[in-house]
Amino acid sequence: MTRREIFDPGAVPEAFWRRQEVQHALAHRDVGLVFRLFLNEFDDCTQTQLATLTGHDRSDISAWVSGTRPGQVSDVEVLTRIADSLQIPDQARLLLGLDSAGPVDIDVDLAGPWHDPTE
Repeated sequence: MTRREIFDPGAVPEAFWRRQEVQHALAHRDVGLVFRLFLNEFDDCTQTQLATLTGHDRSDISAWVSGTRPGQVSDVEVLTRIADSLQIPDQARLLLGLDSAGPVDIDVDLAGPWHDPTE
């Protein structure tokens, strides 16, 4: 018997998260569809590994994937745990209604003079 390697969510290309059907699932917070798309795309990831990564029971993952459990999730803590564990990029996190995972780089010149446009 060979041991399966642990799936590395960091290896998921950002292009996956930009696919129209993935973005649709994220915008509707449909984790069942996100998990189905994820498992269909990445053959080396199993429901068991997805459960381990996201902190859910495998039976929960199976129920979401099969559609026997409603796929839409509104609990922000659950969505955050899933987004963090799958290393979902910031643009995709925004579709879930979540904050970015790290600091946001904003290019603003605060040193220059400011003019109030209402004056």
